[in-house]
Amino acid sequence: MPPLQPLHIASIIVATIGAITDLRTQKIPNLLTFPAAACAIVWQLAVSGFSGALVSVEGWFLGVGLMLATRIFGYPFGMGDVKLIAAVGAFLGPATLLLVFFYFSLTLGLASSVRMLMAFPWRQIIAAAPLFLVAPNRQIWMSMDWSKFNQIRKSKLLFGPFYAIGTVCAILLEHQTLEFLGFAS
Repeated sequence: MPPLQPLHIASIIVATIGAITDLRTQKIPNLLTFPAAACAIVWQLAVSGFSGALVSVEGWFLGVGLMLATRIFGYPFGMGDVKLIAAVGAFLGPATLLLVFFYFSLTLGLASSVRMLMAFPWRQIIAAAPLFLVAPNRQIWMSMDWSKFNQIRKSKLLFGPFYAIGTVCAILLEHQTLEFLGFAS
């Protein structure tokens, strides 16, 4: 793994602050996202010139585009989520942002699945297993207590921590992930 670049460290810091504020207030503030994105673009302009700033702007727009596209398909991302992933994209550029989104999706899906599996009425299903084998009936399912499962299913899941995890994983595992997916040699 190559050493972390200042832009990597800055993106991890921004994503972590976003995760902490999301956990504490259930909001990701503009005071974090807009200045962070502007700093990333100015930083790239100063270090890499116009082409670096262009990559930063592309990363920002890709972040906005990815998140808005997922909102169209019904995922309940707030606009703070959109601006945070866009700010991370401004630091990392479009290629690494795709990895951030990959790891974000992977960890969010895993956490959501674990939450749902833990809320499933397993004891009731195991107790009713002989009835399922003898006469599969919809009434058996309806008689089970699904309140905890429905409560978890309807509860809000905060996305900020998963952006931070996705950012860290994308940065630390970038080469290994690209190699595994067949994009690097």
